[in-house]
Amino acid sequence: MGLTTRKGGNGDLVPGRGIASLASGAAVYNRECARHDAFRGHRNGQTPPQKCRQDGARLPAGRTAGRRGTIQSAGKHGFISMTALSRMDWSDAYGEQVKSLFSAIQGLLLPMASAFVQDFYDGLLQAGRAHTVLNRLDRTEFENLQRKQSLYFQWLMQPDLTVEEHLAGARQTGRIHALVGIEILMLTEAYNLYQVRVRQAIRRQVVSRRQRDILLWAISRRLTLDLEAQLESYGQIEEQNRQALAKIDQLISSSNSLADLFTHSMEILCELDGIDGALVARPDAKGRFQIEAATPGAVQAYADEISRSATPPFSVSAHEATGTGPAGRAWRSGKVEWTDTYHQEPAMEAWKAAASRAGIRSSAAVPLLDQVDQPMAILGLYSSRMGFFSSGRQQAVSSLLQQILSRAILRFRRLRVVPYRERQSYRSLLLEKRMEMLYQPIVDLRSGRLLKVEALARLRDEAGRLLTPGLFLPAFGQTDLLYLFEQGIRRACQDFADWQARGLSIDISINFPPEGLSDSRYHSILTNAMALGKMPPQRLCLEILEHEEITDPPLRDRFLSQMQDMGIRLALDDLGAGHSTLLRMRNLPFDEIKIDRGFVRSGLYSPQVGLGFIQHLTRLAHDMGKTVTVEGIENAGLHEAVAILGADAAQGYAIAHPMPAGALAGWRQNFSPETGRGPIRTPLGAIAGFLLWDVHLDSMEHLPQFLEAFLHAPCAVGQFLANHQPRNLRLEELLAEVKLAAKQGQASPGYQSARQLLVWELIGSMAREMEHEPEVPRAGNSLAGAG
Repeated sequence: MGLTTRKGGNGDLVPGRGIASLASGAAVYNRECARHDAFRGHRNGQTPPQKCRQDGARLPAGRTAGRRGTIQSAGKHGFISMTALSRMDWSDAYGEQVKSLFSAIQGLLLPMASAFVQDFYDGLLQAGRAHTVLNRLDRTEFENLQRKQSLYFQWLMQPDLTVEEHLAGARQTGRIHALVGIEILMLTEAYNLYQVRVRQAIRRQVVSRRQRDILLWAISRRLTLDLEAQLESYGQIEEQNRQALAKIDQLISSSNSLADLFTHSMEILCELDGIDGALVARPDAKGRFQIEAATPGAVQAYADEISRSATPPFSVSAHEATGTGPAGRAWRSGKVEWTDTYHQEPAMEAWKAAASRAGIRSSAAVPLLDQVDQPMAILGLYSSRMGFFSSGRQQAVSSLLQQILSRAILRFRRLRVVPYRERQSYRSLLLEKRMEMLYQPIVDLRSGRLLKVEALARLRDEAGRLLTPGLFLPAFGQTDLLYLFEQGIRRACQDFADWQARGLSIDISINFPPEGLSDSRYHSILTNAMALGKMPPQRLCLEILEHEEITDPPLRDRFLSQMQDMGIRLALDDLGAGHSTLLRMRNLPFDEIKIDRGFVRSGLYSPQVGLGFIQHLTRLAHDMGKTVTVEGIENAGLHEAVAILGADAAQGYAIAHPMPAGALAGWRQNFSPETGRGPIRTPLGAIAGFLLWDVHLDSMEHLPQFLEAFLHAPCAVGQFLANHQPRNLRLEELLAEVKLAAKQGQASPGYQSARQLLVWELIGSMAREMEHEPEVPRAGNSLAGAG
């Protein structure tokens, strides 16, 4: 039997009426249900009327055991449903026929209830689990608990009690018992024990056998109804938990950001009775947990104290006091850890004061694990009830929650840790419309002319700094991304109109978030913004980075078709980045392919691999009738190399940095077009040219009559040598060896060795040149119509 409470108007816990058995469950709920079923089966085999007859009692006049004496099981876990309980005729235990009898024994029941509660708790204090639970209470709380227990027993025997009042009270009491972790077996045993005590007292005190029979029968009926109604509440709690977990499971496919996954999961959990708040935290490089999301109210206030350093943050280290709490233990063990009460556990000393101010009394830390069972984040759950998370029921819920969210969070495991206050700051900047658009030119590699600009979003913080999407996008949920896109496309269309008014004809390419492919709101925002800015659809290109987890392919395909019908061009963004695949390049109606800057960067550090990929992807895209733009062109060598490999367009710092809309006119006037198709001047250009030469050499094996002429013709490496000062004698020797070994065939060991030595020498030449080049800052990420 345990502390029975209810929530007051201010959210605090205040004592409520009810019988409780504070030995909250170490056993899992389903096991207890099975025990209850066994107990109830035994009880139903010995119905209250039958038991009365065994005790020498008689049924009230006109009542039979077969008509209403036995409660039949129904509903989840075999519990009788509340509707069925309400329909049953319990009038023989209430109303005028028993009112006078119950009135006559009130003087007997009152001291008996108090004595029973005292004896019961004396027994509980001898049990290990119950002793631990009861020791959480101070003297006042313990005495108040006993008083409330006694009052509840007295209330059950009130002469004026009605069935409806009893059902309502028992339903609420059962719900509280379920939430505080009362084991079903102990609850039923307590009722059995109380019923035995009542019978013994009535047999001694009630002289009339008929009155005794009626009282025993009515009391048995009341206690049976009370217990059945309470147990049905257990089933309702279990069903609510199941539904909540099912909803969270559905978030795996519908959440498009880590922020949404955390926010919506915590909202669902906080709808459950007993869970008053939640937060999510991940450790930074120093092992200090950064709170990334928190539910409004008490837990948000608690998180704010920690974020402001007024209260120490949690730590992963077992050697620090801040690492001994549930979060640190869960991170190290990979298992759910909890604290029963902040004010008694030494490990919670650092957070005791802040928790008390927030009304937090117990908590659980649920580690979210990756595929090798290593923690990626901690979900913190908080309750104003002591010991709430240590019950068998809550342990089972926490375990299932860990499995579900661990599977979901794998999608976002590479995202940067965003502390809670930082996340709130980024969202505030967005809501305050502190977004600005920059534009990065994209040039034609054949003519050198400006093709279009890519619109890129930035947030300007309070200090006047421009923040790149790599910082703020991980902090945004679906609603934030929609608002970001709306601001971005409106600004871009307005800038287009301003350029037109100044005589500038500039097309715009803008990133379109994958969420928008199946969300009609994005379509409306897009068309409205274009209409307001009087932007022809042919002047706009949508760059789409499609997620692997598209939730509605038919809606996606319909949207893409609508865009094409309008005349808007479509680009598959970041080909090779993981989400955008060759299969999508073939199956979806894209006009343009953008090769991910990761391949371009690898061209600097592993030119054979990086440039080789660009070469083959470009050829494949051209075979499918699509143009190719290469991102991340950060120096002249890359510019020259991708042009040689056949790409159609390029963008990057080597061409132009992102700039405000007003700066484009000046840049365009001073821009000197470079095609990258003149004499080869860079080692990277020479490597790219040699890769193409090697492809052509392969075809010469089938045309041996042309091989000699091919080997003596000018080649890319030869052009580089002719334009390179000082002369590279070693490279000249290696080129001669390659051409000589080529006569033996590409597969010959001599050619393969000479070929590799030539490439290594070109890479060495590239490295020597890069030592004297100033370091170029890398471009920020671009995403969501705002880059």
